[in-house]
Amino acid sequence: MSVDEQIKQNIGERIAKLKRGDAKKYSKTNIFYPGQEKESDLKKIQDHINDLSPTYSFVRDSIKNFKKLIPDITAQTTLCAVYLIYGKVVQTWESIFLLATKGYGFNMMELVRSIGENLDLAKAFHLDKEEKHLKRWFEGEIIEHKTIRAIEDKFLKEGGLKFIKEKTYHLMICQPIYTELCLNTLTVRTVPS
Repeated sequence: MSVDEQIKQNIGERIAKLKRGDAKKYSKTNIFYPGQEKESDLKKIQDHINDLSPTYSFVRDSIKNFKKLIPDITAQTTLCAVYLIYGKVVQTWESIFLLATKGYGFNMMELVRSIGENLDLAKAFHLDKEEKHLKRWFEGEIIEHKTIRAIEDKFLKEGGLKFIKEKTYHLMICQPIYTELCLNTLTVRTVPS
């Protein structure tokens, strides 16, 4: 089940409970119910964080290894931009974990969205062969998400979908997560072997 599906399911379950009034009735007989529910939720969150920790460690270590490919951190290259973006993504993950352990699930949602948008930006920089948007980004401009979608659309219309279909089997076996895919693809494209 995807994260989005889990979120929808959790929201649906909460709404159903509220409509039934079970929580209100139960809280009248058990005054400790809200605290117990929060404790239970925090334990579930901690379990999910524990499940995500190996993936987080893998991504963090991959980014540390990625830095070795960058001779000059101030260079305005795709490789440098992607490294900086991935560094921000890792810091955002850390913030999400911190908020989650304190029970601030609602506050984390903006950060989760930020991760997706940052990964989309990194992908767009890789696909933008003219580096027009990369230069604007290094000058401090914000690259809007509609621009990123246009770059992706252009890639797909120019044969990118065929490339993706041809590589799907290889990617499923060799690239377990999107981040590793981007790191490997950028390394092949930018660093001579």
